[in-house]
Amino acid sequence: MLSRLQQGLRREEDRTVFASMLLEDETAQLASTVHREQLQLRETAQRAQETLLNEQRRLAARDGDFSRQGLDAQRRQTSAVATTALSNIMREIGAPAARGGAHRRVLPIPNSWSSESEEEEEDQEQGLDARDSGRPEPKSDEEMTVKLECRICYSQTAEVACLPCGHLVMCKWCSEQHSPTMAHDRTRPRRAAACPVCRKGIRQKVRVFRA
Repeated sequence: MLSRLQQGLRREEDRTVFASMLLEDETAQLASTVHREQLQLRETAQRAQETLLNEQRRLAARDGDFSRQGLDAQRRQTSAVATTALSNIMREIGAPAARGGAHRRVLPIPNSWSSESEEEEEDQEQGLDARDSGRPEPKSDEEMTVKLECRICYSQTAEVACLPCGHLVMCKWCSEQHSPTMAHDRTRPRRAAACPVCRKGIRQKVRVFRA
């Protein structure tokens, strides 16, 4: 039995033996003591692990210099890099380099640059009218002309759609005659009914309002 316990195995007869052993006061007290010691060891190990993780987080936070002096040094370094890059650009375009706050001036943008950029912005359509928006090609007048007569009486406009098939096939009157709805839910038929077009079962009916 001890060998099985060391291997992490436990059988039904082992539980019976444990239950009989715990009937003795000395054995029960010993088991309670061992259980308490195991809990204390587990709590101690957990606290030690939490302390180690907190120390690691603290050391990781101290890796970077976030003091005022460190931030000022980073700011001065960034400013120097930006000034050098600006000087190189001005040297390339043949403009005099700025040598102080009082002599700094804003360089005018060439007219050719501004006109070209404005023309590109005007030519490039935005939003739903963008060229690469995936908008389908416009339909012809014949394709846009759709008949919406009721598929039952052919004398009224279809305004009730069947779900889940989605067919818009019945007017309101024919819909009420074809599949009356429940009193507490006007969208669900009282009895089983099928769509007049595809014969698929109707779970819900929705009235469609055309704009």
